[in-house]
Amino acid sequence: MLNKIFLITLCLFVIFPKTSPGMNFYKDESSAQFCNGPTCPVITIGEGVIDEFSVERFLDVWREFGGPNTIVELNSPGGNLLGGLALGRAFNTETVSVSVREFCQSACAYAFLGGRTRDAAEGSLAFHQFSIAGVEANEQIFSMRDISQSQNITGMIVDYLIEINADLRIYGLAASTQDDEFFRPTEEEMATLSITTFSDHAMRRWQMLPFGDGLVAEVSGLSEPQT
Repeated sequence: MLNKIFLITLCLFVIFPKTSPGMNFYKDESSAQFCNGPTCPVITIGEGVIDEFSVERFLDVWREFGGPNTIVELNSPGGNLLGGLALGRAFNTETVSVSVREFCQSACAYAFLGGRTRDAAEGSLAFHQFSIAGVEANEQIFSMRDISQSQNITGMIVDYLIEINADLRIYGLAASTQDDEFFRPTEEEMATLSITTFSDHAMRRWQMLPFGDGLVAEVSGLSEPQT
């Protein structure tokens, strides 16, 4: 019942045009130009606005390309809250390593937290308070239905964070933002709140850098999460 209600009424603060394409997932074929072997990372990109079908698109691609060397790079302004939570649960269930390609906001940031290993540059993740469709941010009077919906949404997010073993302080910081602002965790905050995980193994991404008369591949990594 809640799913039917909130799929219609919820998205996280940012309103997207009806023509915005839903998040799609595809393999980054360009990575094979520099590393082509059984130990090379397989980069899968998730790009676009999250909708209720994004998790199905992810699972279709994951069944084909998913594995211990696969990294899912997210690039999304957000979208549907329930879609983001479903995607995060899928990341968690499939023990997916995730990173942020350029930016990951709103529902995408919550989906990101479901990753088994997680990496993001400072400023690329953005959380904020949720909104209820049809209720203006500066509206002074709320109905009991509005309050009930707000409590239900809070419960869904908190349940999700507990399920994926995320720090509940993340939600508190997001909820305390102004209605037109984001909580963009610093590198220190990402480490303290275990938003990201790091180590010197499990290759995440690489880049070609000049070295002497040629080039060298520099590789960074993700850790197994602390328990």
